[in-house]
Amino acid sequence: GEPMGRLLEAMKGYLDRRAPGYLVFFVTPLCNCRCKMCFNSAAIDGAAGRRVLRLEEIEAVAKRFPGLHHLNLSGGEPFLRDDLAEIPGLFYRYSNTRFVTVATNSSLPEKVERDLERICRSCPDAWVRLNQSLDGIGERHDAIRGKPGLYRSVLELNRRLERLSQRLPNLSVAVVSVLSGHNRDQISELIAHAYRQLSFDDL
Repeated sequence: GEPMGRLLEAMKGYLDRRAPGYLVFFVTPLCNCRCKMCFNSAAIDGAAGRRVLRLEEIEAVAKRFPGLHHLNLSGGEPFLRDDLAEIPGLFYRYSNTRFVTVATNSSLPEKVERDLERICRSCPDAWVRLNQSLDGIGERHDAIRGKPGLYRSVLELNRRLERLSQRLPNLSVAVVSVLSGHNRDQISELIAHAYRQLSFDDL
């Protein structure tokens, strides 16, 4: 459709550049989960005393990355930042970014929905992808992620995203699973469960 055509137009010439075209940006070290397989747990455990970049500093970063095609926002839990919805627009404006990915553990359904709508509307020519984590079924997911009740939040957020994507043509949803020793015996069942219970564009 029209959004994809605009995205492809914006991508022209990116492969010929020597400047980076892809940036993984850890926007906060704060997280409200304690995942058993987390590679970033030391930073998260020591996050309370750390300062995150202010929007003015992030704007300065965005201005240094002309032609940055893909921005991947991660953390910690990105949606714990009050100003998360402002960040993609800085790269959209100054870096010509047209593909934005945001990861979430789904613990804040209302804020995720609100922020995603703001991001999609403030970056109308960008393709915005939300990566929703799912590593187990029911209480097993909660145990792997170290947060009771999280699986219920996954389901609630997914229902919100299904409705939201009907209004926002530039939003896509992915379900992302980390294959580890904590779920490898259930991974086939987990995939089948995701297809039965969740709405998404890819897994």
